[in-house]
Amino acid sequence: MARAFGGYGERVTKPEDIVPDERTQSDIFRSGAEKVVGSYKVCISAEGTIAAVTQLKSTGFPSYDGTIQDTIRNKWRYKPFLVNGQPSAVCTAVRFVYSQH
Repeated sequence: MARAFGGYGERVTKPEDIVPDERTQSDIFRSGAEKVVGSYKVCISAEGTIAAVTQLKSTGFPSYDGTIQDTIRNKWRYKPFLVNGQPSAVCTAVRFVYSQH
């Protein structure tokens, strides 16, 4: 199970779990980790598209980090964040927690 926590504004794309591929799931299982956690800074343009994704804390599994960043960058979209009624760019932090239980 994967969960995303945080974020700012209203995401208009359908929420989906971002899970590691099967090989990475096996690597996580073999590592003995009960859960892995990664954090990312997500910057959203005034139009609601993803302007940048920056890794703040790795999950410890580079392929999973890449999957998370690619999914955020290519699939997430938000309603524009309004400041005084005007669309504005904004950045926020999102934390992902993945557990195989």
